[in-house]
Amino acid sequence: MCVDATSFVFKASICQERDEATKQTFENLNHEILPKFFKDKTEKIERKRMS
Repeated sequence: MCVDATSFVFKASICQERDEATKQTFENLNHEILPKFFKDKTEKIERKRMS
């Protein structure tokens, strides 16, 4: 049985790209979007703990 490693490498790179995109989305949410709704920083922290 022969296994082609290129598919594994391709899937790993896709996962890394997905993880980076998710990280960027959360950074964007925390720094740009949430401050528009929450003026108090402690309120943001409490909201994060609840979810």
